Amino acid sequence: MADAIANWQRDVSAKHGSQWMLWDKADDKNFNCSPARPGTIGSWFIRCTIEARPCGGGPTEAVNGEPPYPTVDPRECGEYPSHIIREAQQRLNGCDACGNREIKVDGACGPQTERCLRRFQSSRFGRENGLEATGTPTRKTLIALRQCER
Repeated sequence: MADAIANWQRDVSAKHGSQWMLWDKADDKNFNCSPARPGTIGSWFIRCTIEARPCGGGPTEAVNGEPPYPTVDPRECGEYPSHIIREAQQRLNGCDACGNREIKVDGACGPQTERCLRRFQSSRFGRENGLEATGTPTRKTLIALRQCER
């Protein structure tokens, strides 16, 4: 089911933008999970297909007159504006950067968000994009996360 949701989020983000990819906010959810057999004897898997109508989860741009991005990257994850953290969380889920775990998209930078950011930043993809494993949603990290989803 987590893979099906991640695929849905990638598709919705590509078509409508990242503010629409929140599964928790989607309406008219419909899913079907059934056994799927890949061809080897005795080997069964569950395959899930999902459908939902995307609903906006809030802006990923500046709100209430906040600058779109800090002019200097803060040292602590929690010092970033909530819209930046929220976008990073959405994109981390869309990139499957936390393994099979989905992080809560709430705009707050907790330990799980920081762990997933570090994991993404220290991945091969992150290193190829010159990221440092800071656990913060730096401008370079968000740019790399946006590329990861494509």
